[in-house]
Amino acid sequence: SFEPPGVPTPPRGGATGAWVLQTLDAGDAVIDEALVQTPSLRPDMLQSAEVRLLSRRAGDVTTALVCFTASNPVPGDGGMVRLTFPEEFSLVVPAADGLASGVGGML
Repeated sequence: SFEPPGVPTPPRGGATGAWVLQTLDAGDAVIDEALVQTPSLRPDMLQSAEVRLLSRRAGDVTTALVCFTASNPVPGDGGMVRLTFPEEFSLVVPAADGLASGVGGML
């Protein structure tokens, strides 16, 4: 076994392709070969995640301020941020569906 250092992982969680592992002779001819499946990668954790209500008065209609630091960029070509509200919140405003689009890049 050996451990190559400094292997960067893809910036998104999920399945990845297979690795090709080979042994070679001095002339670069393949002696043995294997396709090695990689485990699915987990998404990274958002740092400093916070949701604040601008009004904390019960029964009020307010705005939620959402703040976080992402380790990986949100894709600018349709990437979204989703906030799932607790069931005690009744989202009666159609625009308040918990999705924000057009926020690509590093947030």
